[in-house]
Formats: sequence, structure tokens, C-alpha cells
Amino acid sequence: MVWMVGEWRVLLCLVLITIAFSVTAGCEVLDAEIMLSEEVCEKMSGLDRDHCYQTVARAQGDPDICENINNPGPKSKCYIYLGQCSELRSLATGDGAYTRYDCYQYRAIEYGSVKLCEEDIEDYKSANRNDLNPTGISQDICIKRVTENCGNIGQPVCYDKWKQYNFCVSGMMDMGKCVPKT
Repeated sequence: MVWMVGEWRVLLCLVLITIAFSVTAGCEVLDAEIMLSEEVCEKMSGLDRDHCYQTVARAQGDPDICENINNPGPKSKCYIYLGQCSELRSLATGDGAYTRYDCYQYRAIEYGSVKLCEEDIEDYKSANRNDLNPTGISQDICIKRVTENCGNIGQPVCYDKWKQYNFCVSGMMDMGKCVPKT
């Protein structure tokens, strides 16, 4: 009888280990950017193909791959993800395409750069909203989005990755925070 109880424990342990391996076997998911390639994208069609090329271009940092995209939305977004705002001047707008101003504001936010907001957007304003710029586009909106979590009194300082400097929108810097000027 003692031996049988021991067998049940061993059997229970084996069952639990088997279940654990079965459940976690698929959990080692490789990053989609590693699994995808231009060859894989060629076998697809429509928007799936376009989004595949967009993902591969972004993963490889290669704007030339964006040329394989047919739909203006994914094609323009591909260039935006790669910071190629000048490429958007030649693309037709409409049909879901993003503008160079979408790119400018997106890039400014990605770099945390108020300077890019000031230099690139200037007086341009658009109430058009999209997934990249859900509150519209303007210099004020851009600056607000860049500094929504930093740069104001009581918040950490902002870091501009484009110009490579720390700054506060209001107050002054003190030990990594923005504090009132004394």
C-alpha cells in the first residue's frame, strides 16, 4: 500500500510536469520582426502584404523596403516609422495616407524634442486626427504631447534625444526634476 501511494505521487508529479511543459511549449514566441522577411511578405496579398513589408522595413531600418508597399496608408506610415518625412512629399495624400506633418509631429514626440516641434511644424495646424496624432497637429499640440510627462514643475526634466539636452518647460532643473525658480 505504501508503494502505491508513492506511485500516485510520482504519477501526479509527472502529470503536472507534462501539463506545465504543454502549456509553456508555445510561450517562446519569437518576435514577429525576426520571423518575417521580404520573402514571406511576397507570398501575401493586399493589406496583409503591405503591413508585412512595413514591419520588415521597420525591423531592418530600411526605407527601400517601403517601396514594395502599394497602399498609401501603410506606405506613408512605413516612412514615418523610419523618420523619412521628406519621402512623404512625393506621395499622394488622401486614401489613408499620412502627411509630412504627421511625420514631423510623430518624430518630435519620439525624440522628445520641443525644438523639432518649433522647427518643423511652425504655423501648420490640422484638426485631422489619426492613430499617430490622435489630438490633431500643431506646434502647440506637439509641444504639449512632448512635455505631457516631463518638463513641468514637479515632474522629471525632459530629455531631447534629437538635440541631446535636458530641459524644463517651466521652472528650473534641480536634481533631475523641474522645480520653481527661486
